[in-house]
Amino acid sequence: MSDEYDYKKLFSQINDSVIKNIFSTDTPLDKLLDELKQEDILVPSKSAQVPFFASIRDYTGAYYNNDTQNIWIIKRLADEELCQARLGMFVYFLNHFTSTISAPSIVAKINNEYYRASKIIPRTEQLSGAPYQENQQLTAQLALDLINSWIYFDEDRNPNNYLIHYNSHNIPVVVDIDFSNVDLLTDEMKIEGRDDTFGWERKEKTRYMTPLKNEQFYEYSFDFYKTRLDKFKQLDKEILRSIGKVVFHDDYDEKGTDIVEQISTNILSRIDYVYSYFESWFNDPEKRKLLQKRTKQEMKDEYHLMGRFFNETLNQ
Repeated sequence: MSDEYDYKKLFSQINDSVIKNIFSTDTPLDKLLDELKQEDILVPSKSAQVPFFASIRDYTGAYYNNDTQNIWIIKRLADEELCQARLGMFVYFLNHFTSTISAPSIVAKINNEYYRASKIIPRTEQLSGAPYQENQQLTAQLALDLINSWIYFDEDRNPNNYLIHYNSHNIPVVVDIDFSNVDLLTDEMKIEGRDDTFGWERKEKTRYMTPLKNEQFYEYSFDFYKTRLDKFKQLDKEILRSIGKVVFHDDYDEKGTDIVEQISTNILSRIDYVYSYFESWFNDPEKRKLLQKRTKQEMKDEYHLMGRFFNETLNQ
C-alpha cells in the first residue's frame, strides 16, 4: 500500500459530520467572516464552564449567541495586545480557507470592549500527551502544518499548541490552537530554506516551527504537500483584503488599510517562496533519494549512539 493511498484515505475521513459541526468546515469563508464580525455575538456568563487551564489565566466563559452548547473562553485585551490578537484572528481565517482544522479564535467586541476569544472544543486531549512521533495519522497532519507555520512565521508550534479530537471514525484529528506568536508584518523572509538538505534556518533557534523531526518530512511526496500548498495558492489579494476588512474593521479606513495591504503582500510572497522550496526538494526524484538515504543514515547513527550509551552504562 503506497503512502499516497494512505494519506488520501486519511484526509477523506477526517472531515466527517462531527468535525463539520464543531469547526464549521463546510461554511464558506465569506459567510464565516460575516458571522464572526458581528458585535456582541458572545454573551458572557458565569454559568459557562471554563477549563481549569483557562481559568488560571484569567479567562472567563461566554455563550455564542446564547447557545449554551457553544461555549467560548474570553479575556479582555489591553490596548497594546490588540494588534497581535488580530493577527492571530487573521491566521484563523487563513487556516479555515486552507482546510486546516483550527479552534475558532477571534477578537470579539463585547459591550464596546475588545476580548481575545476562543471556542472550547469538547472531548480533546493535548498533543503533548500522545505518541505523535510514531502515529502515522498524527504525523501526516503535522507534516502539512509546517507549511502553515512557515508562511505565518509562527515559531511557537510546540506540542502544547495542538489538541487532538477523535472524530466518528475514531481518527485522531489535529486541532491547531494559539496563534499568539504569528508574524505577518515582517517583510523579508526571516525563515529560509536550507540548500544542503530539506530544512530551514531561522533567527529564533530555540523555538519550534514543528513538533516533528526533520527526517519525518522526507517520507512524503510533493503530491502530498500539494494538498495544502494548492489551497494557499488559491489565495489572492481580494480574498486577503476581505479577511482584513473583518479583522481590522473598526479602523480599516485609517491605519488598517495599510496593515492589510502589507499582510496581503507578505502572505502571497511567502506562499510563492514556500511552494517553490517544497517543490525543489520533493518534486525532484534525485533529491528525494538523497533525503531518504539521509534518513536511513540518521537512523543508523541514532541506533549506534543508543547502543554505545547502553554499553557504557552497563560497564560502569
